[in-house]
Amino acid sequence: MKIQRVLSVVTGILEALCFDGVIFGWASLSYVLEKEGYFGQSCTNEFNNSSGSDFVTSTSGYFNATTAIPEGIGTCSKQKEDLSLVFTISSTMQVYIGLVNGIVMDTYGTWIARTANVTLFLIGCFLTAASSADTSWYLYISMAMISVGGFNLHICNMQTGNLFPKAKATIITFINGAFDSAASVLLLFKLLYDLGIQMNVCFLFLGAFSVLLYVRTFLLLPRRTLPAQTDDPNLKFGYNELPCCAKTTDTEVNTEEESDDKLNDVSETRTVKSCILSVLFWSNLMHLVINQFRKSFFISSFTSFIDSLVEIHGGNANTYIDVFGILQFLGIVFAPLNGVLIDTVTRRFTRKMPKEIATLHAVAFSAAATSFFSTVYSITSVIPVLELQYFTFVMYVLGRAFLYGGNSAFISLVFPAVHFGKLYGLSMAIGGLFQLLQYPVFILVSRVFNNDFTVINAILCGLCAISIIHPINIYVRARKMLKTFKKEDNPALSTTDAATVDAATTETTDVIEIDLSTEHNMKTTDV
Repeated sequence: MKIQRVLSVVTGILEALCFDGVIFGWASLSYVLEKEGYFGQSCTNEFNNSSGSDFVTSTSGYFNATTAIPEGIGTCSKQKEDLSLVFTISSTMQVYIGLVNGIVMDTYGTWIARTANVTLFLIGCFLTAASSADTSWYLYISMAMISVGGFNLHICNMQTGNLFPKAKATIITFINGAFDSAASVLLLFKLLYDLGIQMNVCFLFLGAFSVLLYVRTFLLLPRRTLPAQTDDPNLKFGYNELPCCAKTTDTEVNTEEESDDKLNDVSETRTVKSCILSVLFWSNLMHLVINQFRKSFFISSFTSFIDSLVEIHGGNANTYIDVFGILQFLGIVFAPLNGVLIDTVTRRFTRKMPKEIATLHAVAFSAAATSFFSTVYSITSVIPVLELQYFTFVMYVLGRAFLYGGNSAFISLVFPAVHFGKLYGLSMAIGGLFQLLQYPVFILVSRVFNNDFTVINAILCGLCAISIIHPINIYVRARKMLKTFKKEDNPALSTTDAATVDAATTETTDVIEIDLSTEHNMKTTDV
């Protein structure tokens, strides 16, 4: 059973690395799509109907498709806008359908949810392979399918952290890091394209390879969902739940039933509604919305941003695209640092306070780090120095790795595991509402500011700085909860101080449940 658990986690990381976050390599793919002449008809129309003022010089190559503008003209703003719209739709759809997927996973189980999403991903790959410059509109459908399928598989994947409770945050952030690094898949496609291998062939291979995900679904993942505590060595999941292997002893069946009973008890203690109405949920949502929009806009406008700087300072945009793609692969290295931070801080604080309060301190540090990295790369992107953007790329990768890993760990650690799919899906769906602003903001930069990103980057920098409110809120609430704990431990605390503490901690009802009786022989308290 331990081998199965290890294989489940390892293959989950490999899956996230090769499939789940492929869409975030959009900066590399858009380079290929431009050269292949996708949406090139838009440029042809502009070339025929205007004086050429809307064209921008492209350092990423010229068109070679029949619908493209004459060689030497370069790309046009309308083509870049269309490509940006493809990414906006894809990244937005993934979070909306993510909410539905979370409900399906929590209600009908992992097998059904994953089977649907693997199929979606596979069809998306084959449809992209069948596309061409003359059928550019296929991308609106195919890239959305790849994005939605991959992201939903990622949601199903994160429950594997429950298999090793002591390293739960580390595993979750490691999977999120692999999710970030999946952007390098499209960088690989770009490099292969430069060597003469067609993009269509690459997507055919990716689609064929994704068939293996069906196998992993039924062999290494639970039919329903994994409970929050899986220390029981008799827990059966994956291939043990297949009809051909489902012959279990009475002891094993009872173990599964007891596990279900425990889940039901947790669910009854804290409902989905109580979690959603908590201040911490909305504080986390604010933090996610700001940093996620900053991240998504950076990717969707990356080639235009680099082209605007290259046009001023000179250089080769292709080099910066490649470096950015390579650095994105390092997400699998950076993200686990967030998990190690959370697990380490939790262990150290647990020595002098309940684990639940220690966990809040840990996720506060994680959220603060995310805000810091996002603010820093927003500041450096405002400075019009081309070479400085290498540092921007590093800060971006760190910020993105900490964002999704931290958000997943926060929801997993603070709220009941039985509600993870719904809460994670809901937070991402609400965040998706704001991602719809990517396209109009890009239009604003392109048509009003003449491809000058300075003003928009400065505004986003300010918003990222404001997101520090979330970790501060977590820390303040954790300190108030700690005072309550000490008050219970110290009966000599004055009545006035006790009343003050009680009033301060009222808002956190139903979010964290602390068992104060473990070391201090006190009753269970809901804070």
